[in-house]
Amino acid sequence: SPGWHTVSVEISGPDVAPAVDSVGIGVCAWAPPEDFDSTLTGWTPYGDAVLDPGGFIELTGNAQNRAGQIFNTVDTVNPGDVGIRFSIQTGPNVGTGADGFALSVINASDPADLAAILASAANGGGLGYGFGGAYGSLVRDALHVEIDTWQNIYNGNTELHSDPTADNHIAITLDGDAGNHVLWAPVPDIEDMAWHEVLVDIEGEHIHLELDGSPLIDDTLAGWSFRGGYIGFSGSTGYYSNFHRIDDLQVLDVCAVP
Repeated sequence: SPGWHTVSVEISGPDVAPAVDSVGIGVCAWAPPEDFDSTLTGWTPYGDAVLDPGGFIELTGNAQNRAGQIFNTVDTVNPGDVGIRFSIQTGPNVGTGADGFALSVINASDPADLAAILASAANGGGLGYGFGGAYGSLVRDALHVEIDTWQNIYNGNTELHSDPTADNHIAITLDGDAGNHVLWAPVPDIEDMAWHEVLVDIEGEHIHLELDGSPLIDDTLAGWSFRGGYIGFSGSTGYYSNFHRIDDLQVLDVCAVP
């Protein structure tokens, strides 16, 4: 349990005097979740993102050609090891819903720089965060966890990359390039209007990701390090649509022992 604990051991035998030693262990505690129940203190919505009266963030609504982003423009996430968990809800267009949404941590210089980055980000297959690589020329350190419910097929026009699978999938992408799935895994059809929890743990070059307690990604990105930055979410729809909802964000970037 969170807090300080003392673990002790005693070794004894018939021919030796007893030996005793102990060590103190501090167990970190997650901060209270950002539950988006009534206010957006510190958070800035862009585009179609709104605080829903139901106590969550709605990024797009179930309508065509919508795009929304919401970021904490006051507090930033520290570089280094971090744990992030949040809840998502999407649907109801099972099998035909689009496009998806993403958690992003963008290492912008200040809120104005962040706003310019988000204004340039592509919707559709870019999921409202694509600003680099296949989707733009901006260069920023960024981490993205995308939940994609539509398979993009490159056509050089409306779709600028091909997804690695036709299934719903979760992927780790970097630096605003929504077409570069550095780590990814297929997921069961999540367009069920149920809340699902996503957990991301980063330790050095290692990334561990779970959906509803089931590990999906557990791998290392050699030479990569998490640079921190402004944290937020984005989502988009096109000809096809879904609700894209976010709730209960928690970040553990400092080991806070009660």
